[in-house]
Amino acid sequence: MEKLRRGEIDATICSCPTPVPAFADVKPEWGLRFVSVPYEKSIQAAYPPASISKEDYPALVEKEVETIAAVTVLVSFNWPKDSVRYKRSEKFVNAFFSKFDEFHKPPRHPLWKVVNLGASIPGWTRFPAAEEWLKNWRAGQAKSQEADLKASGQQSTDQLFRQFMIWRSQGK
Repeated sequence: MEKLRRGEIDATICSCPTPVPAFADVKPEWGLRFVSVPYEKSIQAAYPPASISKEDYPALVEKEVETIAAVTVLVSFNWPKDSVRYKRSEKFVNAFFSKFDEFHKPPRHPLWKVVNLGASIPGWTRFPAAEEWLKNWRAGQAKSQEADLKASGQQSTDQLFRQFMIWRSQGK
């Protein structure tokens, strides 16, 4: 920031979550501004679009600035399934994923709310224990939704289709 202020450099790039305290302290009289990053086709497969608003950085943004978001990935070595290290990683996955909703609550950073544990990256393989946890979680979600539908007196699409087929077979 000081090199920018003194004119020693013309620009800088920051791949960091908002808000960045150093940018929040910028004074309007410094004349610094964020510039848009065009969302060109060549980067669309690797980076999702994002924006920075005046509310985030009043001194750096006149109106919304289009930019790109960086993706953060939690990476694990692909340990053999019968190894102690695999079991430790599996234990971490189960604990972290099971309590992930806690990261949505204060005092955690608001960006935890946009984390997608189920996102995939082309060409990468998810740690098998994480894949299994997600598969079980999705199955539990589906059962919960079906139970909610039944409890509310609604019928699932499958049930409605079966009833339709019975009705149709009766020549009605």
